Amino acid sequence: IGYRFYNSEKTTGIIKDNHITYGAEAEANIHLFNNMYLGAGAGLSYYKAGGETLPVKNLYVQPSLAFNLNNGRAVFFTGLRTELIFDDRFFGYGVAPFVRIQYNLSEKYCLGYHFGANMFGGEKWSLHASNTTGPSPEYYGLSLVNYLYIGFRLHK
Repeated sequence: IGYRFYNSEKTTGIIKDNHITYGAEAEANIHLFNNMYLGAGAGLSYYKAGGETLPVKNLYVQPSLAFNLNNGRAVFFTGLRTELIFDDRFFGYGVAPFVRIQYNLSEKYCLGYHFGANMFGGEKWSLHASNTTGPSPEYYGLSLVNYLYIGFRLHK
């Protein structure tokens, strides 16, 4: 579940529209060395605009640092998520600093909470129709990304 607001004029900062978003994503994290991880994922979320529900797809990578707490039962992550965002009205990019806290239930399973602030930008774009009326408007904004997750380890 998230919240997204954006404007079409980068310099004024006037909010053009905002949406509550909801959806799901899948992510894989690889332990690189010491406290360094690399995550990659894909998501599908939805929001309502103009009376209809619209899908948003995103692909992302997120390098992170991890710090063990409570004898390794809890882990604190921090990092930077970079992503491509696309839906029927928009194609853009995003950068999101994030924090994450994870509790390891066992050696194989964990529960966690992720919070980030995604600063994004891009242009109006459509896969289904071409824009013949002039230059595409640009959109900029901020999306609050937060989710609960369940994880499981494939290999140790």
